Amino acid sequence: MTKKKKIALISTISIIAIIAISLLSLMGTQRIGLVYQDVSYMEESAAYAPQLNALAYDMAEEEVALARTTAGVASLDADTSNIPTQERLIIRTGDLSIVVADTEVAIETITKIANDLNGWVVSSNTYNYSGALSGDITIRIPAAQFDEVTNGVKGLAIEITSESSYGQDVTEEFVDLGARLGNLEATADRVRNFLDETENVEEALAVNVELSRLEGEIEVIKGRMKYLSESAAFST
Repeated sequence: MTKKKKIALISTISIIAIIAISLLSLMGTQRIGLVYQDVSYMEESAAYAPQLNALAYDMAEEEVALARTTAGVASLDADTSNIPTQERLIIRTGDLSIVVADTEVAIETITKIANDLNGWVVSSNTYNYSGALSGDITIRIPAAQFDEVTNGVKGLAIEITSESSYGQDVTEEFVDLGARLGNLEATADRVRNFLDETENVEEALAVNVELSRLEGEIEVIKGRMKYLSESAAFST
């Protein structure tokens, strides 16, 4: 290859490199423009960042404190005799398959049992197979009457073909949710106090975003705790 051809080749490579760099620069500029649109309000509220950072730090410390407390409960030397204990939450479920003299009468009787105990019927169905009527019914009744109702349904049977029951202990989950709820509510209160210190709309918006997130988590935990409590209070 002659020197002239080498120079031409180098020039061609240089032109390609310049074009590639230009394209990359153009793409970078476009991406920066898009990102800027998403985060511009954050830049405008940069002066408020120390308070939000302090909030995030406090929340992280609370999570660590909760984890340490949960892990170290068994090793506490202090007198805990005055600390109220959480009542066990057991979700009880039973299933009976029985043969009865009259399916419709049996379903009506079981329905009345549930209603008389301030319970309710979850579902009820009857089926006719070649002239033989069968059915199923699911009821919710106060947990304290679980054994009483089970024996009452057995009393309707000509034959008991199957019987099962089991309990799910959700006490630990309920206690853990309660601790998390307390921490989240305390943090939400501090975030609300930050609103009084905001100086413009952008700062207020940033605080409200965090407050909305906390309130959402609080409602989820409350909903789960309500479900566990009601499931334990009324057996199936």
